[in-house]
Amino acid sequence: MFAVGDQSTSASWWQEDRINSALPDNSDFFSSTHGVFQTHPGGGKKNSLGARNAFKHLDYRTSATAELKRNPLLSTPEQCARACREGEPPKICYYHFTLEMYTVLGAACQVCTPNATNTVWSTCQCILADGVEKGILSANRMLPGPSIQVCEGDKVVVDVENHMEAMEVTIHWHGVWQRGTQYYDGVPFVTQCPIQQGNTFRYQWDAANAGTHFWHAHTGLQKMDGLYGSIVIRQPPARDPNSDLYDFDLTTHVMLLSDWMHESAAERYPGRLAVNTGQDPENLLINGKGQFRDPNTGFMTNTPLEVFTMTPGRRYRFRVINSFASVCPAQLTIEGHDLILIATDGEPVHPVTVNTIISFSGEYFVKH
Repeated sequence: MFAVGDQSTSASWWQEDRINSALPDNSDFFSSTHGVFQTHPGGGKKNSLGARNAFKHLDYRTSATAELKRNPLLSTPEQCARACREGEPPKICYYHFTLEMYTVLGAACQVCTPNATNTVWSTCQCILADGVEKGILSANRMLPGPSIQVCEGDKVVVDVENHMEAMEVTIHWHGVWQRGTQYYDGVPFVTQCPIQQGNTFRYQWDAANAGTHFWHAHTGLQKMDGLYGSIVIRQPPARDPNSDLYDFDLTTHVMLLSDWMHESAAERYPGRLAVNTGQDPENLLINGKGQFRDPNTGFMTNTPLEVFTMTPGRRYRFRVINSFASVCPAQLTIEGHDLILIATDGEPVHPVTVNTIISFSGEYFVKH
């Protein structure tokens, strides 16, 4: 859904820099020990970093804030989601993902309603999806998970804390080059051992290739159950051959398309023979939002749809990511509008005017 409203410049969506720090020259750019370290609850016990653990209460804001306060070289996600300028020193961008089993229409939905997507923090821990209650897997109690938005040349550090009972996990950074950091690519049993429950693994990689990418769980069927999010690596306009074709490149103008089932993915693979056969999803979501009409009763949920705000006469860059987990393609059309395709799979292309975009899982397009 698109809404018309007042629109300020893209820079106004990003906070001004509050930390100006030079990056270390060595390859281990993050001063803490990287890799796996224990975060089991245990009053007074020391983890492998030598720090004493307090009881883990799943407060993802506190976890991230503590690391940011401890290390002054780090920049917050809000500071990193900025307008990129030529000659600006790169930042070390820190993120903390807390993974856990969660619920659509859970208790948080009785006290608040989420009103923003493609953010790093959730001001409301309510996940609505398409209005059908189900168990999911979440990062920071968000759907999609936190959005990583940085500038080309930045360093990205992500602590992934696994609180999913009896599950192991890895995170893959789809489309991001891992030259020299291949051990952080997130492929289980190939580039790393999976992160066990109660453990935290620190991923570190360079935002070397500008473009639209996305992250997702790379273990089992966890991606389909909710562990995915967007990655946007911006560059100064002078480096983008198509920058003259749009006026705004906003952090909120990301379309993350996902297929959605009303039961856990494990229930549908390899599949059943009598009831609800196959792996066809019940619904499709845009940025984790949608509505569902019950084919038997005709009842339709009234959960909010995604809304993009624009001003008539202005040109906007939209980043479209197909995060489907099934083999079906997605077809995207905006009623009454042609689209100019300016990039695909993170690379600029010669502009092409189209009226629809068909994409498969793992593909991403940029249009205006």
